[in-house]
Amino acid sequence: MYNKALMKQQQVFYRIQAGDTSKRVRIGAIPNEDGELWYYHSFGHTATHLCYPQISVTMSTAGLMAGHPMEKNFILNPKKNAKFYVMKISDGSYIEFDTGHYAFMMHTGNNYMVDNIYTTYQTTYVSNEDPFDF
Repeated sequence: MYNKALMKQQQVFYRIQAGDTSKRVRIGAIPNEDGELWYYHSFGHTATHLCYPQISVTMSTAGLMAGHPMEKNFILNPKKNAKFYVMKISDGSYIEFDTGHYAFMMHTGNNYMVDNIYTTYQTTYVSNEDPFDF
C-alpha cells in the first residue's frame, strides 16, 4: 500500500470496467513531492504497464482559475529534470527514471514492451523555450 502522510500530493491512476463505468478501481499513485500542478494531458500504456512523464513544466493554478488562456499558464522550470514513472497495472508498483535534463513533452505516441524493455514515443522539446511562443 502507500503512506498517506508521505503522499499528500499525487497523481492517481484508476481503471474502469466496460460493464460498470461508474466504478473506479485504483491502480496506484505517483508522488508529487513539491505539490506543483505538473502539466501533462497524455500518458502511454501497454497491457501490463503505464508510463507517466513528470515534465519540467507546471501550470499556474491562479491563472487557470482566472480564465487566462491555457498557453499563458505554462511555467517553464529549466533547472528541473523531467522524469518518467513506469507503473505495473497489476499492483501499482512503479520505477522512476530521471532524464537528466529539461523536457517539455506534449503527446504520447506508441508504447510497447519487448523483452522487458518499455519503449515510449513522446513529442518532446528539450530546449527551455516555450514551444507555444509564436
